[in-house]
Amino acid sequence: MRPKTPQAGKRIFLERIPFIWKRLKFLQKVSVRNVFRYKKRFLMMVLGISGCTALIIAGFGINDSVSNVVSHQYEEITVYDMSVTLKDAYTETVEGTLNQTLKNKVTSYNVVMEENVDLQLEKGVKSVSLIVPKQTENMQSYIDLHTLDGKPITYPGKGEAVISHRLNMDYGYEVGDVIELQDSDFRPIKVTVSGIMQNFVGNYVYIHPDTYTEQMGQAAEYKTLYVNLEENPFVDAHEVSATLMKLEDVTAVSVNEDTMDRFESMMASIDYIVLLVILCAAALAFIVIYNLTNI
Repeated sequence: MRPKTPQAGKRIFLERIPFIWKRLKFLQKVSVRNVFRYKKRFLMMVLGISGCTALIIAGFGINDSVSNVVSHQYEEITVYDMSVTLKDAYTETVEGTLNQTLKNKVTSYNVVMEENVDLQLEKGVKSVSLIVPKQTENMQSYIDLHTLDGKPITYPGKGEAVISHRLNMDYGYEVGDVIELQDSDFRPIKVTVSGIMQNFVGNYVYIHPDTYTEQMGQAAEYKTLYVNLEENPFVDAHEVSATLMKLEDVTAVSVNEDTMDRFESMMASIDYIVLLVILCAAALAFIVIYNLTNI
């Protein structure tokens, strides 16, 4: 009827070093013995603290990975000031109206075609944004094409394409590989990757207008303008946006400054989530250590 006799205690390695063992307090000795004599408790402590540490690192990692995305994208890569979406394709009549409206307000603008296309993969497809500018010579003034190391990339020539580095990371595309794109009408475009650019928001493929014309059998339909405003004297982007929206040919205007503000407000809400994860992980670590110490 009596309970089982407990197992005889064993000395741990630290007890054989009197210089250290004698300087430990009683509760410290008990805790050290429990850790090294009871393997399950030791494993529980290691797994518990490892999990808490992983959560803390994940919290700080999320914060560091997203905090500078907006500034990198809209100050180093997407360097134009605003984009204008037209109702119909860009024509000489529209050009005259825009030139009159934007006179003394912009330094330059470039007309491009932006279209969502499918990148053909071995298994399935990936939606990407296809960019075809009307003029490629000054494209660097609007989109700064450069590698992850900051080296400038020449705008692709006929039959070539520059792709976002995310496509390289996710699907292994390298310079020299041939990729196939397909538009909404299932018309294919095959191009050779000539460069892999740094990009943080979205997946983009940049090609030459001659490539599009040759493979599609028709010229690109340009409906988007990349606009750079005058800096001296200073021009208010929102005033220009309001003026453009009054035109019948314009359907939308996007100011990069406003886009940055929206992203930063979203990032601010993520900061609260990161803080919650870090505090919960720290509290969990304290509880794990406190309970195991009591045991």
